[in-house]
Amino acid sequence: MTAAHAQNALDDQTRRLVGALRGRVLEIGAGYGENFDLLPADIDYVGLEPNPKRIDELAYEADRNGHPAPPLAAKAENIPLADASVDAVLGTLVLCSVTDINRVMAELARVLKPGGQFVFVEHVGALRGTWRRAAQRIAAPFMKVTAGGCDPVRDTESHIRASALTIAEIEHYTLPGALGVSVPFIAGVAIKSAPSGEDPVDL
Repeated sequence: MTAAHAQNALDDQTRRLVGALRGRVLEIGAGYGENFDLLPADIDYVGLEPNPKRIDELAYEADRNGHPAPPLAAKAENIPLADASVDAVLGTLVLCSVTDINRVMAELARVLKPGGQFVFVEHVGALRGTWRRAAQRIAAPFMKVTAGGCDPVRDTESHIRASALTIAEIEHYTLPGALGVSVPFIAGVAIKSAPSGEDPVDL
């Protein structure tokens, strides 16, 4: 697969996954609202953003796109929402930069309703023992300073699999990166299992 085909495939997958979200949707690391063009208009959107400098712009973009609920100024490690209060969580290019990914995953499992979905699109660490992994390690200190704490070596898929959520769908992509070093990406859905006898959320 060429680089252009890989990028198109990832973009298509992202549009499909994000466009299928329904109900009350929490977006972690919402930034300036870059995903509003992909999100369905009829969802009950809640944005969560830890950077206070982005909150006003996120609130403006959310309201402009028909989502008047004020964004939450908080980290994904400590989500100020009740247990089982959202139908879905969206995270795109955010798990690389959280301080404690295991705590974040526990928080997502807590706020999701039984049967709820976590939709993720993330760049991840290359395979151990490869030159790409070595290049990522060299770049890591620079990335953490210049890219909001991003850890390019983080094995995000393993953390998702180790959480209380179950991966129901995942695709792997390789895209060109800086200095000719290709970067692995993942995109997929993880589910919070519904207790026996309880109907899952219908998204």
